[in-house]
Amino acid sequence: MARGIIPFGYKMVDGTIGIVPKEALQLRRMCRAYLSGLSLSKAAAAVGLKKDHSRAGALMLNPRYCGNEFYPPILDKELQDAVRAEKERRAKRWGKDKLKKKSPKPAPISTQFHMKKKLATHQNPYRQAEYMYSLIESEETTWQM
Repeated sequence: MARGIIPFGYKMVDGTIGIVPKEALQLRRMCRAYLSGLSLSKAAAAVGLKKDHSRAGALMLNPRYCGNEFYPPILDKELQDAVRAEKERRAKRWGKDKLKKKSPKPAPISTQFHMKKKLATHQNPYRQAEYMYSLIESEETTWQM
């Protein structure tokens, strides 16, 4: 069934968002299975969902499931916070928390341009423009943040 932008566990009923009880139960059980020690994908499989680890993690940590002005709550905040803490604990245990802390290298930014001497002329204006652009050279410098 096509769901559009409505998240798993919810459905539109007469213009308002309602909870799909079976899917809400699967989501709660998936969170508990993960907290009991299963991996993200195995926790999803244990409740009958075919989700890879990234999709299962995204489902459990979707802030809409704790409710807001549009979505009724499916998960309580304590359960979602426990899943988040467990995910962070496991990432730290396996050294994956350090991967996120690396800052990207500054991208080279060209600040000075010059053009080689024009040697050819083309009758086709597109070829001429392509040729002229190929003559542009730059000196790369990086911005320090």
